[in-house]
Parts: sequence; structure tokens; C-alpha cells
Amino acid sequence: MMERSLVRCLNHWTATERRRRLLFLMLAAPGFAGIVSTPQHQNPALLAAATTAFLAAIALRLTTEPHFARQGQARGQDPTSPPDPQDPHAP
Repeated sequence: MMERSLVRCLNHWTATERRRRLLFLMLAAPGFAGIVSTPQHQNPALLAAATTAFLAAIALRLTTEPHFARQGQARGQDPTSPPDPQDPHAP
């Protein structure tokens, strides 16, 4: 039951390029905030954890984006074209 709701939520968030960008920003924000705040706290462990979290978000984006681009091309969507106004997931 929980797996289906998680898959449904992820499908919702990966439906459009704009939503994938927002998901990336949500995943990268904690790491970025930790990197920015480390000089104030002078904590090397916080810097290491924040850098790891930020790099993990970037790695996830770089590895999954070609997959979503291929899916869009398979559906006949041009990534440079404006979104379809009839698409319920369009921004």
C-alpha cells in the first residue's frame, strides 16, 4: 500500500521537466544550506555531510534526467516546445 502511494507521488513529481527541477531543488536545498552555514558554525562534520548531500542530489539529477528525456521523446514530446495546455501536469 505504501509502495503504491510512494510510486504515485514520484510519478506525479517526475511528470514534467519543471517539476523535476523543483524536486532537484528540494533535494539539494538542505545540503546547500549546510555548506553555506558551515563557516558560521566552523564544524567540519557538518561541511562533509552537507557536501555529500548536495553532491548526491546533483548525481541523482545527472543520472535520471537522460532517462526522463528518453521517455519524453518516446511519447513524442519535444523538450524545447511549450507545454500542452490540455496536459493536467503542465505548469
